[in-house]
Amino acid sequence: MLLALVAGITVTIVAWGILVLAAIDFGRDARAGTGESWVLMAGATLGAVACLFLAIIFAAKLQARVKSTGPRTAVEPETASPEPSSPPLDADDTATTEVDDEGLPLPQPAPYASRHSNTVVDDDHADTEDSPAAAYRGKRAKR
Repeated sequence: MLLALVAGITVTIVAWGILVLAAIDFGRDARAGTGESWVLMAGATLGAVACLFLAIIFAAKLQARVKSTGPRTAVEPETASPEPSSPPLDADDTATTEVDDEGLPLPQPAPYASRHSNTVVDDDHADTEDSPAAAYRGKRAKR
């Protein structure tokens, strides 16, 4: 199969070269005044394009075939990355979570980023006066 692809590439490249030279010759004749040479030049040009297209297709098939028959290498399995651990609790923080009727923990709201700084503000401290989020109350500025 590899030999057939190499032969196909060779034949189509040689045919492409011959058709390009023929198109050049027909183009010269057409400029000299022969009307039928325009048709022959167009045919040779389209044939050259088709040959080059086939050569590219054969080359892609050859490359895929060579890659698939290349030497096999052992692939190491990907190790699962460990889950990131949660940050340690401060002395005043507690690990209490609310549970539903079945005893499963309820999802906790995620902390949000303040509009006025790059720090993350959690909901417990968002309403204090020294918080950056406390400055913005959602009202429009008077004009």
